[in-house]
Amino acid sequence: VFRSDGGGDSWQLALQTDYACGSLVASGTTVYVRCDSYGPVDGLYRSVNGAAFTRMSNDLALRWASLAVSPSNANVLYAASTGAFMRSLDGGATWSKSIDFYEDPDPMNRALGSSLESICAQGVSGDVYAPAFAVDPTNPNVVWVGQEQLFRSDDGGAHFGRANIQGVPGQDPLALPGGMSQVLFRGNSLHVVTRSGIHGTSNRHAAVQAGGVAACTNPGPLPQFAWAPQNQGINGQQFIKVAVSGDGSVLATTQRETLHSSDLDNPGGWLPMSTEWPRAMVVDADGGIDRFYGVGCGTNACRWDFDAGQ
Repeated sequence: VFRSDGGGDSWQLALQTDYACGSLVASGTTVYVRCDSYGPVDGLYRSVNGAAFTRMSNDLALRWASLAVSPSNANVLYAASTGAFMRSLDGGATWSKSIDFYEDPDPMNRALGSSLESICAQGVSGDVYAPAFAVDPTNPNVVWVGQEQLFRSDDGGAHFGRANIQGVPGQDPLALPGGMSQVLFRGNSLHVVTRSGIHGTSNRHAAVQAGGVAACTNPGPLPQFAWAPQNQGINGQQFIKVAVSGDGSVLATTQRETLHSSDLDNPGGWLPMSTEWPRAMVVDADGGIDRFYGVGCGTNACRWDFDAGQ
């Protein structure tokens, strides 16, 4: 783990372990990191006010776990591993397991790594791996977990209810795409980054569909969220290269090595152009992107004719 005190211009080593560290989270000036190894230095570490990291726990149940910390109480910490959902109220020193993803009698709790529909149909729980995972900004007992569906607990992770159903995202207001990777808060709004773009709701306090042992045979009222696509970015993917021409046309390549075009007046309307993506691009600074040059189109330099599509 490294720390920068100068805006990223310089870095200093803050923690050295034998193996990989990941799931770095912070609340105020308290920072937690989960480090995995097969030696004596794995476990959960904490730093307060920039001090040295100290190991808080070496509980093996935390291995490969994702962490979420309460923004309003830095001592309240949650962990979602491949087998269990856990909570700590003392800064990670001690942990209690509230859900076993394979043994819990509540189908809603077992669905955190997949969807309620799949659990009810197949009965097999999926692993919770690197989910969208966050604690409510003002209430440390409210925690969100999302992977293929989004779930919320209002009692510290003991019971979950779902915040969306399966359906056509953008057409069914109760539906969200899967592949969730991040949950973001702004006022009463909630935004979820998915494999098909960012979706949001204006009321994160709406009622979830409650769970229980009869969630499959006697489901309660559906969730009361209204989700709307935000169309920010290209399907939630990171930009690699971007070029903007004089008329506001935008070219961008993404992590999936595809080339897209848009314009600054309509940034939500991204048009796939090619699966061969240039590693560097030159566009006309005065005109548009009818033609532009790229380096690294396969093994060659190339010129793209937008009107001809080649």
